[in-house]
Amino acid sequence: MLCLNDSIRHHDPSVQRLLSTVEEARSLTTLVLAAWQVGRLLAVHLIEAVLAARARQPAAWPSCPRCGVALRSKGFAKRQVMGRSY
Repeated sequence: MLCLNDSIRHHDPSVQRLLSTVEEARSLTTLVLAAWQVGRLLAVHLIEAVLAARARQPAAWPSCPRCGVALRSKGFAKRQVMGRSY
């Protein structure tokens, strides 16, 4: 925990505050709740990092099953679902 504590402390001020709360906890309940918040924040950071890494990886796109043209990503663009007009 000390290595993790030291490495995190330098990167994110919000984590620093939460770790200080854990260190200063006087009761078991306060300690558990403070540690829970640290775990939740770390989980969010971890998930964001993994999703960002996956987004940077090139994807193998299949060909269109109807016409055979190679499909491709349009990147991170705003999307809008359009309804059909009959």
